Amino acid sequence: MVGQTISHYQILEKLGEGGMGSVYKAEDVRLRRTVALKFLPERFSLTQDDRDRFLREAQAAAALDHPNICTIYEVDEDKGRPFLAMAYIDGESLDHRIEQAPIELREALEIARQAADGLRAAHAKGIVHRDIKSSNLMLARGGSGRPQVKLLDFGLAQLAGRSKLTRADSVMGTVAYMSPEQTQGEAVDLRTDVWSLGVVLYEMIAGELPFKGHYDQAMLYSILNEEPKPLTALRSRLPVELDWIVDKCLAKDPTERYQSMDDLILDLTTLEKKLNTQKLTIQQTKISAAPEPAQTATQPAAAAASDAARRWKRLAAIAAVAAVVFAGLAAASWMEPEQSQAPISTLRFDINLPSSLPTDAELRSLAISPDGRRVAFTVSGANRRLWLRDLSQPSAYALDGTDGASDPFWSPDGQTIGYRAENKLLKVAAGGGPSSTLCDLPSEYFGGASFTEDGEQVVFTSGPPLRVYEVSARGGQPVELAEPNKDGSRGGFATHPTLIGKDALLFSSRTPQGEQIGLRRLADGETTSLAEGGAPFLTDNGYILYHTGRSASEIWALPFSKSKLAATGDPFPVAQSGMLPSASRDGTLVYMADSRSGPARLGMRSRTGERLEELGREQTSIRDPAVSRDGRWAVWAGEEGTATDLYLYDLQRNTRTRLTNTPSETELSPHWSPDGSRIAYTLIREGGFPVLAVRRVDGTGEVQIIESEDGPLFPLDWGPSGRILARTRSRGHGPGGLIQIELESNGGSKQTLTLEGEMGVSEADIAPDGKFIALESRMAEESQIVVRSFPTGDRRWQVTDAGGESPRWTRNGKELIYRAGGRLMAVEVERRGEELFFSDPTELFQDPTLLSGPRRPGYAVTPDGDEFLLPEPVGRPTPPTIRVALHWLADYKR
Repeated sequence: MVGQTISHYQILEKLGEGGMGSVYKAEDVRLRRTVALKFLPERFSLTQDDRDRFLREAQAAAALDHPNICTIYEVDEDKGRPFLAMAYIDGESLDHRIEQAPIELREALEIARQAADGLRAAHAKGIVHRDIKSSNLMLARGGSGRPQVKLLDFGLAQLAGRSKLTRADSVMGTVAYMSPEQTQGEAVDLRTDVWSLGVVLYEMIAGELPFKGHYDQAMLYSILNEEPKPLTALRSRLPVELDWIVDKCLAKDPTERYQSMDDLILDLTTLEKKLNTQKLTIQQTKISAAPEPAQTATQPAAAAASDAARRWKRLAAIAAVAAVVFAGLAAASWMEPEQSQAPISTLRFDINLPSSLPTDAELRSLAISPDGRRVAFTVSGANRRLWLRDLSQPSAYALDGTDGASDPFWSPDGQTIGYRAENKLLKVAAGGGPSSTLCDLPSEYFGGASFTEDGEQVVFTSGPPLRVYEVSARGGQPVELAEPNKDGSRGGFATHPTLIGKDALLFSSRTPQGEQIGLRRLADGETTSLAEGGAPFLTDNGYILYHTGRSASEIWALPFSKSKLAATGDPFPVAQSGMLPSASRDGTLVYMADSRSGPARLGMRSRTGERLEELGREQTSIRDPAVSRDGRWAVWAGEEGTATDLYLYDLQRNTRTRLTNTPSETELSPHWSPDGSRIAYTLIREGGFPVLAVRRVDGTGEVQIIESEDGPLFPLDWGPSGRILARTRSRGHGPGGLIQIELESNGGSKQTLTLEGEMGVSEADIAPDGKFIALESRMAEESQIVVRSFPTGDRRWQVTDAGGESPRWTRNGKELIYRAGGRLMAVEVERRGEELFFSDPTELFQDPTLLSGPRRPGYAVTPDGDEFLLPEPVGRPTPPTIRVALHWLADYKR
């Protein structure tokens, strides 16, 4: 941005960047003064309500006229990105000053007093800063030689806490300064600023933070449970009165802290005066434990003596109890997992994808290291590599040489990350370096992998049909370990395998009734169903974590004994709207969070993304909408309660009709017949494989059931020739094998195979003239849009090279619509003889609802291509992100 002119500000240079935005030095060309422009991060997603709230907060902060608060001149916007114009401060931030050396006592007290004076003025206006830290205190250069303190970022932290704004480092960047009530998500008031300023005062004197931890989970534990070393134990010749002041600032109970900045300023001022008169109690030697207070000490304020004495006694008692607790925790670490102690509370926060990634990048897989310090994850698109986020750092980075990576998994010692790329299983050192190949995958499809408990082997699934294999962690030839039950009743298509000792295999399977968590004893092949759900993760402390739900996914935990190979209790929910759980030994849970799952309504959009109207009413979930060829009717699969049925909607009369009402059956993926009189859909009956069903829209006649000897059938489209195109998971053709079904007058059907050339087809749409078919075809871990001649398939055109899903023709066949990440794209199609020509893709609009993520609700195009039906979550949807829950079990243990 350097050199650009924003509004009436010319950008001169970049001053810095942090969690709350980027700061630039600029010249106000109108008033001829130097200013600082602070832009909110691009990852902040603002609604109009958010913008209004941001404006109110900024106006309140601008109303603060105080010499210790940085003046805000103006609030404006550039290309939808809000920014603040503030006074430019010639000086340095306090954190940079501390990096050079601890600050001399008198100067530290002066800085703390000025900061407290600025906060007192803000508190008088009802504004709590919430993000006081050394980097938010600027030391302006003045003529007197004494630094003048300027407080930054008023209003921004409070805005982030009260609005729907999200920050990648909402916890990580400020955790060291957070009060206990902040770490637990409780209501905060001015006493939170007292705590944070106490941390800053401690940091200035000691040159280090009062609460320690190599990573943020440890630091959070320290804030909640530990007491900092007295400053007099770290530096010689410090007055005991300083310990009393800091101790009162850092009281974990807000009622025991200073109740106003007035009281803190009084004690700081009193201590400064005593420094000049030498009426102090000086601590001459370093101590290793909290001492009893000196009986002859002069207190900094009249009421402080008795309060400090009580405080020191309480700290001594806490220290004694802490010793017992830590001894107990150390002993507990050697106990059986079922008897381990629970942490004090659960803390949750989000990690957004790196801001350097494109806005349409999607989170695809993730795993946390055994020690809970790092999260490995992968995303879609051109940046499909192995990414690492150290929880003690504010940003993620990609590991070189891991292009095409997906499905990461950690070795037990946390030194190695396994992953899949193209048709290989690989591993790489967690610290970086070249990747090495473990083996080639036996088949095209991959269902996840894990290291064995000793780290010597890797188990994985590959297919079709998906079988479980084992390969040496040093690489070699994979050996088949187990084959799922062929009937699919228990086992189905095994994914996410985990070997428990050498006796049993934990996995998830896709059955006609949905995903199941299965356990297979390898000695006799006996398989047990443990729970309904998928992606099981076995924790070290005796739980199976998994996600459940066909639409509104949740993370559940099942108590499990590895020695008994059996559940030891009932499952219970851990988190809402989550997929793909992974946990560390220290009780840190990560999972893919996606607010798009859950209750939804069907909405109509224009080509620019404008919301035109809502159809029907809110349902538990909505998916697979389809519009009839005459544009009169819409149909979709909706869930109300536990039943998933088909719903019919008259777009002219705005009336909804329940087309099916079968509690014991599930209906999905409806497709219209060319004349609009019938609908083909997937029918899942209790205890059976999915079949293809056809029913009349008017409700007359019998439902026609079409089965295949090869396996389940899933309709893709109903072409103008009257043939239904379906895909099957057959052994002969694998996932994505395409079958044409010709309905016969006697209720039977003829089936022929078509288009064997595509690797894996998820969706397909037949052109209006029936001569071409658009496919979502899987290629090298990325779906692309492909057009084939139909039904011969002898001609092929690849429409996209940057990814594409869910193709839809418009009625005239001159335009092809598809999804790419969170964008809806359009390509013009021109036919010259037997050849097709495609324009460059054009973006119609963006919306998180269009991201595939854990769920694919689908979308529909009206025949003229001018309007779109989208299932929209109730509430504001957000793209999938990484959610972290520290001490995930604590709330349930209590």
